[in-house]
Amino acid sequence: MTSSRTTAVLRFALAAVAALSIGFADAAAAEGSTGRPQPLSHDVDLHWAPSTRILTGTESIEFRNIGPGALPVIWLRLWPNDSIRGQADGCRRPRLRIRALEGAIVARYAVACSAVALELSRPLATGETATVKLGLTARAPRSESLFGRSAGVDLFGRVVPVMAVRDSHGWHLDPDTAVGDPAFSLAAAWRATIRMPAWLDAASTGAESSSALEGGERVVRASTPRARDFGFAIGRLRHRSATVDGVRVRVLFSSRTSAARARQALGHARDAVRAYSRWYGAYGSPELDLVITGLGESSQEVPEIVFTDPDRATVAHEVAHQWFYAIVGNDQFRSPWLDESFASWSEAQLVPGHYECDRADPLGRYRGWLGRSLAFFEDHPEAYVDVVYERGACALSVLARALGRRRFLALLATEVSRHRYGVIDTAGFLDLVKGADPAVAARWARLTGLSD
Repeated sequence: MTSSRTTAVLRFALAAVAALSIGFADAAAAEGSTGRPQPLSHDVDLHWAPSTRILTGTESIEFRNIGPGALPVIWLRLWPNDSIRGQADGCRRPRLRIRALEGAIVARYAVACSAVALELSRPLATGETATVKLGLTARAPRSESLFGRSAGVDLFGRVVPVMAVRDSHGWHLDPDTAVGDPAFSLAAAWRATIRMPAWLDAASTGAESSSALEGGERVVRASTPRARDFGFAIGRLRHRSATVDGVRVRVLFSSRTSAARARQALGHARDAVRAYSRWYGAYGSPELDLVITGLGESSQEVPEIVFTDPDRATVAHEVAHQWFYAIVGNDQFRSPWLDESFASWSEAQLVPGHYECDRADPLGRYRGWLGRSLAFFEDHPEAYVDVVYERGACALSVLARALGRRRFLALLATEVSRHRYGVIDTAGFLDLVKGADPAVAARWARLTGLSD
């Protein structure tokens, strides 16, 4: 006799096997529509059981069809389901499972089950809105990663499903990569309720509105009007906080981090928020959380929450991503330089001398590589950090010198203002530079190879 759990596993596996032959183009063609979903809001209610390391809950996603044609299907990204080449296939050992509760049915999986298509209860016409409700179950690993555990804190970065982007290129169902971060999503409102044992606490994307004991459990509620993604951390958390330009900056840490280190991290974060707000424009949200980890070079941001080592350079870099990706979005798979180079340049302003820079030839033998995709760097992993972080920051330093620092910061402030909670591409940035100074734009594009 087959148990209900075994049946569910078999159904998941069969759907996954059927999906293995569905690629990026096939998935888009299978719909035969030109609808485009725009997420409006996410409501999540999550429960963490540390004894089993299982996260359960529900998520409701409201969205609108902004495309010219009907929208019968949406795709979601399930990033915990590993799809990195040479590693475990997310279809055989998925860390995140979903079930459709309302508004849609699960149609098929793709990209090693890190993407799932939901067939809507009825196709959406242009301008119409709909809501789908999901049940989710995730088993958290103990490894040190964005989804894992570090410095005594459980981390849940990009665990909650988000809607895949569909634009003029089609559906963005890019694979995970061993270098970089391929995540790409659109901003929407988030409302979250996180439940856990009473002796734990949580920090998350969004401003915390309450943290209270209810029915013997700790219940934390938070919300934000605009974020591209959602992340949170749970542990026996200590807090340090300060207010900077109207933003409550919180540092959260476990007993494995000293209070002195936490105070230093808070100082670094306060300096970064103050500088970036002055240079680029307002942060725009009432709260920013930094969770102290031991992730080292794997430290990473999620909108409005950062999982980071406490040193000045790492904090400066990850906080800069709140402007360059969280506020000004980009397709990180196709153009990783648009957030990493800008965060690295910002970091270098607060930690001078951190990156070497040949201003006469910033890209050197890598000229023309700056605008390359993660697919390219997956085959050239040794060059990724050198090109996208270090030489990219150097290239921006060259541009800053050519324009003058004041005009360059004004250019970046214009970028943030025009593309706040939107998306920019390389051509869009080059257009901004051209608008500031056409001659400088032409020389700089040739020097970096971005015009090739």
